Amino acid sequence: MNKSINKANEGTLKRYEDLIKKSSSKGQRISAIRRFIEHLNSIEKSVTEVNHSHVEVFLEEEFEEREETKQKKKKTTINNYYSFLKAYFKYLKTTHENTDIDFDKVSIERIKNTIFRIYTDEQVQEFFLLVDRIENTEIKLRDSIFLQILFYTGCGLKEARDIFVYQVESDLSSVEYENYIVLDKKILHFNDSEREFILYDNLVSDIRKYQQMRASKENEGKVRAKDYLFWSYYKGKYNHISVGSLQRDITKIKECSSFKDEKLSIINIKYTVIKNLLKSYSVDEVSAIVGLDISKIQMFVNTRAGITQDSNFYSQHPFMKFLIPPTSETLI
Repeated sequence: MNKSINKANEGTLKRYEDLIKKSSSKGQRISAIRRFIEHLNSIEKSVTEVNHSHVEVFLEEEFEEREETKQKKKKTTINNYYSFLKAYFKYLKTTHENTDIDFDKVSIERIKNTIFRIYTDEQVQEFFLLVDRIENTEIKLRDSIFLQILFYTGCGLKEARDIFVYQVESDLSSVEYENYIVLDKKILHFNDSEREFILYDNLVSDIRKYQQMRASKENEGKVRAKDYLFWSYYKGKYNHISVGSLQRDITKIKECSSFKDEKLSIINIKYTVIKNLLKSYSVDEVSAIVGLDISKIQMFVNTRAGITQDSNFYSQHPFMKFLIPPTSETLI
């Protein structure tokens, strides 16, 4: 966290808030811009350096979060955010705090209509290579597990964030509304769509290591029988990680990539998984795997013959070559 950038960014917000204090929509405007400032602070980006692509990434993340949580009026919200941020950057031009941004380049229609772009195999591989370079071992392991689950299951951001971990099947309590992993059974279950995945050994091992790291800092080294999978660590305390924090983690990784300027974000991971699964599975099977209606899967289909699903899902998963390091023993 860069305190000087945070202070400068929040200073621009305070001055703008003073300027529009008589506006009838002041509350909405400041709330939207504050979310944008929090996004910038999380990636350590000064508002003076922002260009149109940074605004697009933020709007994409906000749109995706509303998609994940099935919020209504998401397009109206994004329209409002766009208008509020445009006025904010017009103000920053008058104060000479950001004179370079060309806000008209922000493609709001593309964001609202969601073009189904997909990551190439090279970009998927680069994602994992960049995660492997993260210096903080605990964050590196957490982000690796997060990416593995996204690319393995095609699940959504909030679905992954809400996963509980049980050590053994006998620990299962009331799981009626839960997404959960049972480590001794090597299964991952998503409640909303009743999807269940067999987990591969490397992922189970990574989850155990990550949990042990957390336990070593609290709870006297003892791993809890039931716990959330993903956590953030701040000021000596663990908190269940927010959707926004996970989004920002992936955004920060992409900012370091060779494809940082391409219009690709977290939601495109799901599209990438769908498109690649369709090389080996039927539309019905892919619909069941990723938990989307068949009508939505059809948008990714050209023409192909259906292939019967193997009982060992990971044995023909298109991304196993990236999910498991080549030197590791696999179950394939």
